[in-house]
Amino acid sequence: MKNEAHSRIKINQLLTEAGWRFFDNEEGKANILLENHVKITQREIDTWGNDYEKTKNGSLDFLLVDSDNKPICVLEAKKESLHPLVAKEQARKYAKTVGARYVILSNGIVHYFWDTTKGNPKPIYKFPSPEEIGAIKNWNPDRNSLANEEVAVDYIVKVQMPDFAERPEWNGSIEASKDFIWSNGLRFLRHYQLKAIQALQSAVGEGKDRFLFEMATGTGKTLTSAAVIRLFLRTQNTRRVLFLVDRLELEDQAWKAFTEYLKPDYTTFIYKEHKNDWRKCDILVTTIQSLMHNDKYRYDFAPTDFDLLISDEAHHLQTLTKSSKEEVELEKSWEYTIERIFQSNTENILLEFTATIDLSNENIYQKYEDKIIFQYDLKQFRLDKYSKEIEVLQADLEPIDRAIQAIILSQYRRKIAEKNKVQVDMIKSHYNYKVFMKQSNRLIRRIQTSYQISTIERSR
Repeated sequence: MKNEAHSRIKINQLLTEAGWRFFDNEEGKANILLENHVKITQREIDTWGNDYEKTKNGSLDFLLVDSDNKPICVLEAKKESLHPLVAKEQARKYAKTVGARYVILSNGIVHYFWDTTKGNPKPIYKFPSPEEIGAIKNWNPDRNSLANEEVAVDYIVKVQMPDFAERPEWNGSIEASKDFIWSNGLRFLRHYQLKAIQALQSAVGEGKDRFLFEMATGTGKTLTSAAVIRLFLRTQNTRRVLFLVDRLELEDQAWKAFTEYLKPDYTTFIYKEHKNDWRKCDILVTTIQSLMHNDKYRYDFAPTDFDLLISDEAHHLQTLTKSSKEEVELEKSWEYTIERIFQSNTENILLEFTATIDLSNENIYQKYEDKIIFQYDLKQFRLDKYSKEIEVLQADLEPIDRAIQAIILSQYRRKIAEKNKVQVDMIKSHYNYKVFMKQSNRLIRRIQTSYQISTIERSR
């Protein structure tokens, strides 16, 4: 007989790790009971069998009680060969009978958490603690207030400078106040950003909890994110926001932007710089790699620590939807990590941003077809006159010369923008990013040691 852990052993361990107790101890009274509030003995546990094979129908119901000994959750434990959802309705009826709002369904391998007052069971990767269930019970977001919140072009500016309209430099309109706006770094929302937010409000009002914005690079995804964050925090539909990026430089950019747009109303931290006091912030910015390292997302964060998750550059995170080959490394994938954080709390809302999405891929299409609620591509960006007409030029140059060319064009663009008091994002070269980064240090050394006018002449 194989010496392996079966359902009962695994479920007992999950309960213990989450802070539930079969027996009275120094930490408190037992909060796992059997039907009719019967306390459990070690002898009874031993009679169940390692896989509940000695119980009736291979399953057992537990009552999880709060500090007042009142049922707060029913745990329907099954043997491994039974799928947890086969007893869904039975568990609901039992929970209703004992006055418990929540249900956990598990066979030791697959687990679901269910708020029986809302929707269907959702997959979880660990059992919620007594404190977490209490926090979920006490958390009562008002989605209608979010759906009905008035969001205008000055939604961010009202945080940056609440009295901007009373300032003598304000001339009554954005067009007539360009110098004032530029000198104070005020960020007004554009019409398409308002449409994106309004689409989100409508979807939340309909009870949806997962969304995708497809917005071209340069259209202001970070500013749109800031408006969404303020919308959720202001209407008390999130207690804290987790903002996920895929590169270190984006982590720093997001922190700077949210600090500029939302301070002093809301505080933004970068996780790696505030590992001991990050709970003091309203917005936590981190790379997805930081959460994946040593499974930090499982051990450092509770399911109720965040209610709004925003994933930037989601097109880099679509590993689950690309091909079966990636599934070999499933547990290491970025997307898998985000899925598990999202699924850890039934009240979570996930907003993903992407510049491009390949809907011709059947797997990606199936995943996102009902989640894309706003699209604004580069063509429309140009048609709306937010971008100048561009001419694509090909350069038959060596990589280092192309890099120098990109730097020169970027600086030229910056000077033109400053002269005309236009707020722009830094230009992004279409040159392969990873290759560019690998050669950047070498480029800097070469420029430092052998910079010549002829180098620039070659880049014309």
